[in-house]
Amino acid sequence: MATYHLRMKNDTQSSGTKVSAKRHADYILREDGKSHADYINHEGAQNDRTDCIFKGSQLPKWAKGLPQKFFSAATRYESKGNRRYKEIELSLPNELTLEQNREIVDRFLANHLANHYYAYAIHERAGELSGERHPHVHIMFSERLIDDVDKVKERPAYKYFRRAACSLKGEQIASFERRCQHGAPKDKKWHDKKYLCEMGADFTRIQNEVLAKNSFSIRVDHRSLKTQQSEAAERGNHFLAKLYK
Repeated sequence: MATYHLRMKNDTQSSGTKVSAKRHADYILREDGKSHADYINHEGAQNDRTDCIFKGSQLPKWAKGLPQKFFSAATRYESKGNRRYKEIELSLPNELTLEQNREIVDRFLANHLANHYYAYAIHERAGELSGERHPHVHIMFSERLIDDVDKVKERPAYKYFRRAACSLKGEQIASFERRCQHGAPKDKKWHDKKYLCEMGADFTRIQNEVLAKNSFSIRVDHRSLKTQQSEAAERGNHFLAKLYK
């Protein structure tokens, strides 16, 4: 059954320890032979690695199509204390085929990460008890933009992750020439809670449109259960309100 889930994660564990960007890229792309539990528990137990059913990326030419190369460079060249990556985890409707779920992912990426370098992997595994499919996607990306400088001529890795150029007195933005010598700016929207709420609503809209397009009546809702409960009660649907409670 389709359910709404969107989670944003940073490159640190709850303990405050930085996660290896390359290692995490290896994990989501299933290219290192280790399970996620290995990183959390530091144990040797191996899980089935066949749950990665599709991969994609948008990377600079110097990464040579390798997300690990890009995120290794982020680790090497980002200033100490800066985030090397963020990750978005999205649930996908198990009613849909891989191609139909790819449409959801492609539309989400086009709306929110078109000007970022990223790598993603769609995973699907069956629940141990229910046997139901649980498709979801992990998207790793840099907060730095593919700005007008990189669109004209890509910065090399050591320069891309430098601090962005500041505007001088009398400038609205730094000159193109000075920006060429500095790093790409970070997109401030990733610190805006309002934008994150808008992104969740957009993800809901995309899913529901693709579900409707493929003749499924089920819909997802990004709002809290408390909000949905209140709405049901206002409509007089006390049975539904009780379910939400």
